[in-house]
This record gives sequence, C-alpha cells and structure tokens, in this order.
Amino acid sequence: MSHLLYRLGRWSATHRVRVLGAWLALLVLAVATFAAFGGEVNDSFSLPGTESQAAADLLAERFPEAAGSSTVVVISGDDLATAQSEELRSLAAELRALDGVSAVTDPLGPGAVSPDGSVARMEVRFPAEARAVEEATFEHVLSTVDDARSEALQVEVGGEVAAVMAAEEPGGTSEVIGLGVAVLVLLFAFGSVVAMGLPLTTALVGVGISMATLLTLASFVDIPTVAEVLGVMIGLAVGIDYALFIVSRHRDQLREGVEVVESVARALATAGGAVVFAGSTVVIAMAGLLLVGIPFVAV
Repeated sequence: MSHLLYRLGRWSATHRVRVLGAWLALLVLAVATFAAFGGEVNDSFSLPGTESQAAADLLAERFPEAAGSSTVVVISGDDLATAQSEELRSLAAELRALDGVSAVTDPLGPGAVSPDGSVARMEVRFPAEARAVEEATFEHVLSTVDDARSEALQVEVGGEVAAVMAAEEPGGTSEVIGLGVAVLVLLFAFGSVVAMGLPLTTALVGVGISMATLLTLASFVDIPTVAEVLGVMIGLAVGIDYALFIVSRHRDQLREGVEVVESVARALATAGGAVVFAGSTVVIAMAGLLLVGIPFVAV
C-alpha cells in the first residue's frame, strides 16, 4: 500500500495541473448534474421489527386519528367554559378545517379545562411524523392561533411538532460556524494562509462532490435527511483532519530539505497510509449500520 501511495503521490505532484483540473472538473460535473436532476431528502423514519414500530403501525391501522404527530394549543382566560366557550369552539373548528390537520380535540371536553376554568387545552393532530409535517401546514396553525388571541384570551402553542419546528436552524448555520472555528485553529497552528487553506479546500471540494451526488441520487431513491447531515458533518470533520495529517508531514519534510515532489510522495506513503486506514474504518463502521436493518441510515 505504501509503495502504491508513494507512486500516486509522486505522479500527482509531477502532474499537479492535471490533478487539480480533474478535481475541479469532477466538482463542476457533480454540481451541474445536481442542478439538472437533483432531488430532495425526506424525513421518513421507521424501525421495522421493533416493538415500538409495531405499536405505531397498529395505532395507525386501528386509530388513524391518533397516529402521526401532534402539537398542543393552550388557552388562558377568565371562565373559559362559559363566557369564552364560543371562541374556543370556533378556534377548534378553524383548526380542523386546515389542510394537513387530521383531528383536533374538544377544548371543552372532559379533562380539557382546569378546575377553575382559567386554562384549556386542545391537541392538534397531523397524519405525518413530526419531522415530516409541512412547514406551511404548521404556519397555518400558528396563523389561526394568532388570530384567536385577544385581550380576553391568551393562546400559545407547544408540543412535539412545535418543538421540532423551533429546533430547526437555518440551513448551513452550524457548518458555517464550524468552518470559521476551523479557519482560526488552522491559521494558529500553521501560521500560514496557504497551509491553512489547503485542508479546508480539499474538504470543501470533497463535501461538494459528495453532497451534489447524494442529492442527485435523491431523485431516484429515498435518501433520509440524516444522510445529508452526516455527510456534511463527517465530510468536513475527517476531510480537514486527514488532510491536516498529510500537510503537516509534508511541511516537516520540506523544513528538513526534502525536494517538493519527493516530499509529497513520502507524505502520501506515510501519513497517507494512516489516512487510508482510518478512512476505511469510518466507511466500514457506517456500512455496518446497514446490517442493523434500520432504513433511515440507508437508501
């Protein structure tokens, strides 16, 4: 393996323009293919063979109105059971009429109103899992709840779906923060913009090609959302980390007076061998999840 990596490193250093051109061409091709045929990942989640999944399937079959996910609407006011009863029933009726809502419990039903009549609750149910509820559907629920607020009524939303919606960050926020931290750490470690930029560039190119390919495949097969998240997270982490090993070895050898092409070949044969081994264990570990039979970690 080391001999093969040595020859690969020497050839790449000797034909650096061709190698860089090939990687850039591959990136452009992947992005262009995604632009033409790209699809979207989905939020389907199931655990076949488990008792919890069997219970969920039975619930969906026998009591479809209780399956899926829900959010809770809590209303506070004076004497809700009498003076505000019409407003509560009107709000429940409006929520039931929304597209994507499968059922709404009676806000004045047994156990729905506090003993002093100042607080009531209703459950808004959706046929889909919490992460699969359309954002537009939930926005309509929030809009309907906002319209019901008044000086006499305080209306708030909580529960499973509300928590999922609130937890979702704008796309790429955490990745951008992570890259910013990586830039600072690498710049401090290397003291050079060029040396700092090389691991970042290789990682970003690799992640770009992988994500474009993954989202292109999403047009033809079901790709779980977790695949996109893990791909970016692991790609950036190991991409920067592994490139850092090789770049560090290369810089050490240059300081020792080794010629550039020879240094690249030696760095790939030594540190590169460790990278191949470590990367293989990551691939094997991820592939091992397929043996568990959990669909959301596979296509």
